[in-house]
Amino acid sequence: MMESRNHLFFYCSIASVLRGKILLLNRLNKTFSSWEDVVTWACNTWKGKSLISTILKLAWCANIYVLWEECNRRIFKGCSRTAEELLNNVKDFVGIKLRGKNINRLDYVNSNLCTSCDEKTDSISEDGVFVEIKKLGGNSRRIRSKIGIEASLDTVWKILTDYEKLADVIPGLAVSRVIGPQSLPLGLKFNAKGVIDCYEKDVEILPNGKKREIQFKMVEGDFTNFEGTWLIEQFNRRKGEDDDEEEWPKMWLPVRLVEGRLSKEIKTNLLCIREEAKRERAMTAFTSL
Repeated sequence: MMESRNHLFFYCSIASVLRGKILLLNRLNKTFSSWEDVVTWACNTWKGKSLISTILKLAWCANIYVLWEECNRRIFKGCSRTAEELLNNVKDFVGIKLRGKNINRLDYVNSNLCTSCDEKTDSISEDGVFVEIKKLGGNSRRIRSKIGIEASLDTVWKILTDYEKLADVIPGLAVSRVIGPQSLPLGLKFNAKGVIDCYEKDVEILPNGKKREIQFKMVEGDFTNFEGTWLIEQFNRRKGEDDDEEEWPKMWLPVRLVEGRLSKEIKTNLLCIREEAKRERAMTAFTSL
């Protein structure tokens, strides 16, 4: 397709998603037919010095820049970012420009706009593992992760539910209910302990495969709240595994350092499970000869 202003900034799928996310953060629900339609609407409505006009002007400048930058990254470097990562760049730019400005946060509209701009979602995608950390407010975080595994649901399920041997698969797990000490920057040590209740759900048949999940919840430990789900989905052509966790550290824990450590640990855990599934698959194929 020939590159044009309409394609790059409007019709391109990632541009469309990013535009919708920016509008949604500003509590706007608008549809447009072309880039010229967007420009006309902006010229007619983004007037004055209100907070929403300022944010929209800043966000749209950042939107144009990150889309142009993303286009060059894909063409010349062969790498790409998700719409959520681009949105975080836009929010960072807007946040820097608004820093130090006198904003009346007692105003309901202004308060909502500031809350939207303060919301943060960090994500990484490496070695076939996707990890997303979303700030829910205060010390609370929601962590979602995903990996594709070339193995059957039953194979992955067997690995995850063999609790006595799980520590042999996951390096950060000292025993089935205790996480071993982990080093953090500045000489700090993170040694989280917890007693977890697990609930194994029955297999659910899907139109193109099947899924099964393990729900877990901490009943005793170092977090105010720690709960989540191991979701295993097997498709006709592709197998996958999701891990969705929600954690609220106690007040004394260094949250930013802890969330970074958790992100790395989750990535390592999923990679180790994938390798174990490959080993199990190879062993099954060998014994069947």
